[in-house]
Amino acid sequence: MKILVLTIIFIFICFLFYEVYVYFNKFQEKKSEYQEVVLKFNEISKKFDDLKSELNYYSKKENLIKDLRKQFNYKLPFEKLMILVPKNATSN
Repeated sequence: MKILVLTIIFIFICFLFYEVYVYFNKFQEKKSEYQEVVLKFNEISKKFDDLKSELNYYSKKENLIKDLRKQFNYKLPFEKLMILVPKNATSN
């Protein structure tokens, strides 16, 4: 009778250790998934902040006009435009 009880207790303890092992592995997997999600969130948050600052910059009319003029070499009718080319630049 004692052997039967000890065997049942041993099987129960083995089962408990197995369950702890399985849950520990699941916990480690979820922990790594969580860390990946946190990294992605930080990247997206940084991109969002960059876009937000860019939006704030271009929401001012002067900045928008300045950037458009620079990008397209646009001049106002009363302005003169000069494009300087370095001496060692060649034109084909």
